[in-house]
Amino acid sequence: WMVTGCLDFDFICESLLPGLCTEGGNPLRVGEMAYDVIVVPELRTMRRTTYERLMRFANMGGKVIIVGKAPELIDALPSDDGKALAEVSENIGFNRKDVFTALAPYRYFTVYNSNYSVCTNYVSAFRSEGDLRYLFLSAAASPTNNDLPDKKRIYIEVNGKYSVTLLDTLTGEARAQECAYAGNKTVISADVELHDSLLYKLEPFACEEKIDFVKSAESFENLL
Repeated sequence: WMVTGCLDFDFICESLLPGLCTEGGNPLRVGEMAYDVIVVPELRTMRRTTYERLMRFANMGGKVIIVGKAPELIDALPSDDGKALAEVSENIGFNRKDVFTALAPYRYFTVYNSNYSVCTNYVSAFRSEGDLRYLFLSAAASPTNNDLPDKKRIYIEVNGKYSVTLLDTLTGEARAQECAYAGNKTVISADVELHDSLLYKLEPFACEEKIDFVKSAESFENLL
């Protein structure tokens, strides 16, 4: 769900966590990275070292989201500590809509289909270089039939106001990309075919233009 939902994340290995994170805190520092939100998938058991760091993180104001049931075992032994973690966490159902809704405030961007439903057909990378941002999208799976054309329009809604440059990886050209603005969001319209990928460079700037071709994000909640 998160991979094809364009939600940027890192996996954290429980066995390696104690060596990379000596104690919990907010943000949760793991190696060279620092995290404001931790998503815990449905687990039967959790290591105590993980539990201790997540509890400290949550108690210091960090966001823990438990998807599905909280762990019933700690270090493979029955324990009520999983319930204690659930009490200081946001608990959601094990489904895509709940995951997308819980993580919506932390998104860098969202891709929508032409009918304004959330698009789950792309994998993505979103990277920073100083004030610049680079956004890459590529088809997540092979089409069922390569002989049938499937050109469609998508909308890419990015948090923040940016001037956008399309970096054409086929020709090596860089072209200014038309976009629109709503509140503090930049919306890019793109017509894509079966095997297309997109690479954009985003440069921050101030603009008060109003958007006219896409609905506000609140309209999409029931379409996830």
